[in-house]
Amino acid sequence: MYAGVIFTPTMPSLLTLISLRMRSVKGRNGESIAADIVDLCKIYDINNSQIAGFGFDGQYFHLHVDSIIKYKLHLNDNVGFSWDPAHKLQLADKDTQKDEGLDWIDGICNDI
Repeated sequence: MYAGVIFTPTMPSLLTLISLRMRSVKGRNGESIAADIVDLCKIYDINNSQIAGFGFDGQYFHLHVDSIIKYKLHLNDNVGFSWDPAHKLQLADKDTQKDEGLDWIDGICNDI
């Protein structure tokens, strides 16, 4: 899912999350993913001055999507790219569940 946050000063909440598109990525490489995001920016007429940053799954960084987008959209160094914390937490949770050395955590949770 591609989503954005817009500034809405006349609404009760100053920031509003909007869904821009939900679909499968056509290609599974960095160029294809970045092209899809760049095309989406063009469709919604999002220009450089409106982009503050992007939050991605870690795989996007492994595929260098951040560098490709930065180049294709001519973004300056002030635009941030971050690994979405929800994805990091999900990976940490999955790793923790696999680690038998951490079974004591289950005991504490069961006691609580």
